[in-house]
Amino acid sequence: MRILLTGASGYLGSHIDQYLRSLGYSVRAAFRRSLMVGADSVCIDWDSYKSLLDVCADIDVIIHCAGADSAACAKDPVYGQIVNCEYTERLSMAAAEKGVKRVIFLSSSRVYGDNPVGSIDESRPTTYTSEYGCFKLLAEQHLASWDSVLRSTSLRLCNVVAQPPSLSNRYWTTLFPDLCRQLVQHREVRLRSNPSIMRSFIALPAFLDILRQLLVKLESLPSIINICGRTMSLYGVASCVLSVAEKEFGIRVPLVIDEVATSQIGHMFVYKSMFLDSLVSPVTNSPEKEVRKMLAMLSK
Repeated sequence: MRILLTGASGYLGSHIDQYLRSLGYSVRAAFRRSLMVGADSVCIDWDSYKSLLDVCADIDVIIHCAGADSAACAKDPVYGQIVNCEYTERLSMAAAEKGVKRVIFLSSSRVYGDNPVGSIDESRPTTYTSEYGCFKLLAEQHLASWDSVLRSTSLRLCNVVAQPPSLSNRYWTTLFPDLCRQLVQHREVRLRSNPSIMRSFIALPAFLDILRQLLVKLESLPSIINICGRTMSLYGVASCVLSVAEKEFGIRVPLVIDEVATSQIGHMFVYKSMFLDSLVSPVTNSPEKEVRKMLAMLSK
């Protein structure tokens, strides 16, 4: 199986690239910067349809990780719309023309809203409340419009807990990395949102093992799969980081909760998948192991 991986230098893409190669897959990693191109990678020009046709040539499956994150979309919605929507539409056209069999798209649970309530599986209607959620949903719809010639599966990811590929600030803005960085650099962990707000988290190894199983089941994949993990409150996340720091590194710091955070409303919810119940993963979903890696990386 020949796989094209877009966004191969990104937060998740870099890990997926290494993992698929370790399994023996033939991976063509696509980068926007020519300086990162190596023997098994290519430079992709998203504004050139010819470039997209070239990178899709002789490809069986595309794993589409490239995109603007939530912070970038909020800061510059025009940029977010171009990168997340228009680039995905162009990629779909090129993939269909080159006979690619399937696209696996890394979407987001944010298509259900920023603060979803209740039990959420794939049957839940979408109700985005942010630019990021809107753009991810539009990208899903672009892919689905090619279904007669190009099958697609959108993975609506919960929060993936992973050691960032570098110390660059742009990789440390999500919750677990941000709290780890606070602990090491500021000797405190501060929550700015209601500590009772619930989120779903999956550790990188557990997510990668799910991806491995999905690649084996390509012919039977549905169009939408929720990638869910452990439901934790923001307070539980902070407690996890503090616990690992104390047990593994002998570091004790205070937990600070901003006063405004206590006035915000928290919602209970459970993020589920009707499809993932059929998978049996030998990999334990352990955010603690990823926290240990992040703290070690920051402490060097």
